[in-house]
Amino acid sequence: MAAIKATLNPEGPPDRPELHASKQKLRDVLKPSYWQQLCPSLHVTDKTFMEGVASFELPEARLDDVKEQISYAGVAQVASPELPWSLSPDILAQAIVTLMRYGWPPSLLVVYDEVWSLIKQAGVMMDKATGGNACNMDILAWLVDPNQGHVGFSPHRDRQPDDSPATFRSDGTPMYATLWLALTDATPENSCLYVIPRFADPGYYAGDPDDAAAPDPLTTALHNKESFQNIRALPAPKGSAAIFTHRTIHWGSKGRPGYPTPRISMSWGCADDAYEPAYFSREYLPCPPLELRLALAGAQMIIYHERFPAPPKQLALYYQAFTAQADKFDPGYRSKVMREFVDASKEATAGATVQHPGTANGGRTAVPTRRPAAAAAAAAGAGDESNKRKAAERNVPSSTEAAA
Repeated sequence: MAAIKATLNPEGPPDRPELHASKQKLRDVLKPSYWQQLCPSLHVTDKTFMEGVASFELPEARLDDVKEQISYAGVAQVASPELPWSLSPDILAQAIVTLMRYGWPPSLLVVYDEVWSLIKQAGVMMDKATGGNACNMDILAWLVDPNQGHVGFSPHRDRQPDDSPATFRSDGTPMYATLWLALTDATPENSCLYVIPRFADPGYYAGDPDDAAAPDPLTTALHNKESFQNIRALPAPKGSAAIFTHRTIHWGSKGRPGYPTPRISMSWGCADDAYEPAYFSREYLPCPPLELRLALAGAQMIIYHERFPAPPKQLALYYQAFTAQADKFDPGYRSKVMREFVDASKEATAGATVQHPGTANGGRTAVPTRRPAAAAAAAAGAGDESNKRKAAERNVPSSTEAAA
């Protein structure tokens, strides 16, 4: 186990310091060769590699079971033997560690074809399991190491629409769902996901009251001691997945110091365009150009800056990468990135302490995981429903607010 811990330690120095993120300019990171030097075993915009990737499907009976679980509980788990990924999760876990050693947050993994190959492989399954949703490019990755004090997201819903019932189709299927993929074993000891199932959550379908005097969604769901028994842990062996909807209250636990391996994971959202448009056109899939991948990664780090703070120079690089491709992004998403950049710049220049990007509470300034709905809606702009959906991620109060 000690050897595993050593290989998955992002604190290690880079083998080639001259390739560290702090020394790169936009022209450098727009070269596939830069990223291939960091992770030589991975691919960057290799169309031949992507053409060799085939999607998979669950057996009909199992697919029906997954759909029923999502309908009843808002969440379903799919075991790793059911998911014939084209590569070992270990490869991506190690790549995330390597990126972090070079000063990049885990979500920069999107520069590699292997991420897009997983999205391609799971596309048919997600389409059928959710009633027609497709990847909307809301892609993130994390490394949570309890030995560094990291914890997962505090309890939250991924989306807080003004009209919650309208975000479900007439057959009850959700118009937004996330596939969360474990790249290392996720256990209660290194931070696995926990959820409040739909059947135990009064606000899941009906929506949460806007009245400031009303109890928060978590308090409403956990109204007596018996209701705590509804909390469901989702331990996940590497390569397994959890599929949950935009209305499922979920969070990451606090792990045990001394546990030998961090929890490394990634996720992507899948949406119906009638609810939330893809961040950029799916015509670029399955193999988006590198400049578009970098623009997306930069935009995501700007939007999630409270959880993944970056030093000013790196933040500027994210902004440059995004603005160079901004015309290719959905107008609502583009506007949100521009607004969040203003806030991110203020925080970066205020001198926030940044260590390893993407591993919150690991010795740096703790930041909120989700802004309260009212503040997020205000940031999105009055009357802009599309942006409000993306920004108004409902905060469910927790004693720990940190990103992971």
